Amino acid sequence: MNILVCGSAPCFISDTKNKDLSEFDKIVRVNAWDDIIKSNVWAGQPHVVMEARDAEEMWCVTPNGKKQIYSLTGRRVDYSITRQETGKLHVDMDNKGPTSGMVAIWMALNLGANVSVCGFDFYESDQAYYNPDLPFPNIPDNYLKNDRNERKYHNLKNEKEWFLKKINLGYFKYLK
Repeated sequence: MNILVCGSAPCFISDTKNKDLSEFDKIVRVNAWDDIIKSNVWAGQPHVVMEARDAEEMWCVTPNGKKQIYSLTGRRVDYSITRQETGKLHVDMDNKGPTSGMVAIWMALNLGANVSVCGFDFYESDQAYYNPDLPFPNIPDNYLKNDRNERKYHNLKNEKEWFLKKINLGYFKYLK
């Protein structure tokens, strides 16, 4: 199975522009959900699920979010990370608060799939998302701008090191 995990960084637009994505069985969008590319899987947390309630599949990136997603959408989650998998990721990444994107990549790897990624820049651009005008009714405004001081929960340095290490070791590849 071939899976493409798409982050929401501004580079998402250039990463996917004029690309043939037909080789992918699953195209996973993390948190943000719109029609820029045809996606069939949403992965995220309950506070952004309403944007993705029409996805073919729903992945929950927190072990305790399944009930909340069900109460918000009336749908059962198709795939959720377990507490044990979460613990392994925290140790592997040396990060107790990974972003939804890193958890979605980990989940895809746990399926034994050939994983590719795009749309990840580790908040190095001015905007946190490729489209700051997307309606995120439950997300504070500081998440739409890139304020690293507001992201203390996420260890972006360790996340980026883990990401690059896994690419170099061949665990997954960046979409070319």
